[in-house]
Amino acid sequence: MSERPGFCREIANGLPIELRQVNTKIGISASFTQGQGAIECVSSRTLSLNFHPTRGLHYHLPVLFDYFHLSAVSVTVHAILASLHQPYIR
Repeated sequence: MSERPGFCREIANGLPIELRQVNTKIGISASFTQGQGAIECVSSRTLSLNFHPTRGLHYHLPVLFDYFHLSAVSVTVHAILASLHQPYIR
C-alpha cells in the first residue's frame, strides 16, 4: 500500500469514466440430464457485480436456483486491475 494518503483516489480519478463504473454480469445455469440424453438447462440466474479499479472485485454469494429443483451453489469471485496499457497501433 502507498504511504501517501489519497493515492488510490488520485489513481481512480485519473481513469476514464468507463473504467470507474464497470458493471459485470455473470450467468450461472443449472443443467439436468436423464441417462444418455441431452443436457438441458432447467434454471438460470444472472449475477450483477460492480468493479472498482482501486478496490477490485470481491464477492461471495450463495445462489439458490429455484424451489422445484432444490439446487444451490456458493459462488466466489475475486478480480483486480493489474495493468492498463494503451492499445498497440501500427
